[in-house]
Amino acid sequence: MGVLIAVLCTGALLLIVLIASGSDIDENSARAIGTASAIAFFGLTGAAGTNLARRRPELAWFGQLSAATAAIALLTMVGSIWSDGLSGDSWKPAVYTLIFAFATGHASVLLAAANDDENARLVRNGTLLALALLVVLAFAEIASPGRDVGAQPIGVIAVLYVLGTIVLALLRRTSPSAPQAPTANVPGARATGLPRDHLCLAWEGSVEAAVEHLRLQGVEAISAPVPSVGGRGQGQSVYYHDADGSLIELIAYG
Repeated sequence: MGVLIAVLCTGALLLIVLIASGSDIDENSARAIGTASAIAFFGLTGAAGTNLARRRPELAWFGQLSAATAAIALLTMVGSIWSDGLSGDSWKPAVYTLIFAFATGHASVLLAAANDDENARLVRNGTLLALALLVVLAFAEIASPGRDVGAQPIGVIAVLYVLGTIVLALLRRTSPSAPQAPTANVPGARATGLPRDHLCLAWEGSVEAAVEHLRLQGVEAISAPVPSVGGRGQGQSVYYHDADGSLIELIAYG
């Protein structure tokens, strides 16, 4: 991620220097700036897909699709920039991959949160639907030599898409966060209340069964089960210390 940001900043700095100096941007400079921007944009798009695959294993296939699409779009766009492929109708494949990569990347961002409440999920699904419609309309408009789609339908769907993105961000920001595990007597607890430096294990069963299992083994849980978020989404966790004093978390998703 840091490399991608550095590449984008380098391209922006080059553009600023050229503008400030009053020099005309020659063809090679324009291509270099376009390449740097493409690397940063599609790199971030691919990172969004990779992040989705890591945070939500059940959607790993979509995250991998997004990352692969970003790689293909990057190669297509850079090839077009350096081979004059953006003239005539030869620009269409590059634009198709650009649109699809953007759509899958932003969809990965929207899907990455596993703890959305009902209202947020409703807005998220509506935003994803608007995004999918935008892709279909954009493809149809590019493929058609005439004005079969027109600007009005695209504009309406685009407004709904942007509105949904903003509302979803506001809902996620204002929704009450899930209570975290208490940190009394928990070593390495963060100031935010989240325990760290511990081992987290998935418990295949109910959280009540996990508590009972610990009790039968003579292990005292640090606290009652508390809501938490793990690799599979929402769950219930129980914290305890093993024989060596290490902090262990059992998280149940059932």
